[in-house]
Amino acid sequence: MFNKIIEDYSFLKNLDENTKYIIINSLITKKFDMGYTLIKEGQACAGFSLILSGEIRVFKISEKGREVTLYKLSKGDTCYLSMSCLISDELYPAYAEVTNPVEIAFIPTSIFNKYIYNTIDFQKYLFENLYSKFNSVLNVLEEVAFLNIDTRIAKYFINISKEANNTKFLYLTHEKIAKEVGTSREVVSRMLTNFKNKDIISIQRGKITVLDFKKLNSIANL
Repeated sequence: MFNKIIEDYSFLKNLDENTKYIIINSLITKKFDMGYTLIKEGQACAGFSLILSGEIRVFKISEKGREVTLYKLSKGDTCYLSMSCLISDELYPAYAEVTNPVEIAFIPTSIFNKYIYNTIDFQKYLFENLYSKFNSVLNVLEEVAFLNIDTRIAKYFINISKEANNTKFLYLTHEKIAKEVGTSREVVSRMLTNFKNKDIISIQRGKITVLDFKKLNSIANL
């Protein structure tokens, strides 16, 4: 298993054999089902996480219960918020939820700090990974602050379609859309009804069919 982990986390490759042995014997590997909350705001981090498969959504919840997705994590990623917790010994400032069944290998904090954190290879990986996640958060802030909700939903639909080979069939619930774009379920329902009335989409339970990508792209300003 460790050789497979190295393929996605190359900063482990150049460690000496003794250090690799220590890490291998300290690894704690766990699997989590879709919908499982890995960590809540205000909790302590369990250790440095190596994502072996699946997907995780990191998000914030407002006082009114509205969720905003900050970024997503998949194989080869690490969470910069959890990194911040490990380095500063502070509590986790958000929530992390499994969106696709995930397998994670945890390196205990003490082992991580002693053998990995100060290596040049890890520092290089850290800055490359954190830069992409920081950009994701900036994009979220820009969209929430500057884009109308219909534009955000249209962009979200287009991105989901592209991820699935430009399919016109989007298997989404109103609740999921609301979480992803950072609004309420009621607002999503109004926007989808508006899209439907303009013959942009058709709506079935748990399924949205895009009827007019040209109109959708126009709303998304693409």
